[in-house]
Amino acid sequence: PGHEWQGLCCCSLRVDPATGAGLHLEASEFGYLVEALDAEPGQSSVLQAGRVVIAINGVPLLRLQDEDALEAAFGANIRDGVALLVLPLDELRRAASCCAAIGSSDRGPVPCEMDEDEEDEPFGDGQDIVLEHGNVVIVPLCAAPAYEALAAEVKAEFERALAKLSEDYGVRTELRSSGGVNIASVTLTGVPEDLDVARQDLHRLRQAHGMSVS
Repeated sequence: PGHEWQGLCCCSLRVDPATGAGLHLEASEFGYLVEALDAEPGQSSVLQAGRVVIAINGVPLLRLQDEDALEAAFGANIRDGVALLVLPLDELRRAASCCAAIGSSDRGPVPCEMDEDEEDEPFGDGQDIVLEHGNVVIVPLCAAPAYEALAAEVKAEFERALAKLSEDYGVRTELRSSGGVNIASVTLTGVPEDLDVARQDLHRLRQAHGMSVS
């Protein structure tokens, strides 16, 4: 059955070149717990003490129980304007308790969680990932090494088309193909109605440039 996460939010992180992000974080089984925030540079109201960053830039932190892996994933993606996915700690604990009560064979859904046989790949069967009530969509393109191996002119043409898509539909696009990811992807952010059309065009662009996640 589906699960509706009441406190699931997405926001952009502010990082000042001089003062940093001003976040005081603690590693946890769910991701990075926000313990406190400095006054500067000032963050979205979504980022509050007692909430957990469960994904950054579309990269899940939820199952990275090893603190070094968590730090590496977060550190590789932190920058000004990067998208964070956040959930209240108490809601995550309630969901974990519920899953424990019904047994490991039916753990229930967890945002950004992957099946055991998917290792570190968040896209599973190659489908788009829809977050924050449709305001954020992550569209897989192809294996990251395959994208990086494309001819320079092919990548340049695709990235120009991506910029035009952003302009045509008034959505933000962010291409991710490096930094340790297995799958190259584009994160779309905007109004759900605009994203629905933009992602269909992105699917066509993906096919036209010979990319496939199968």
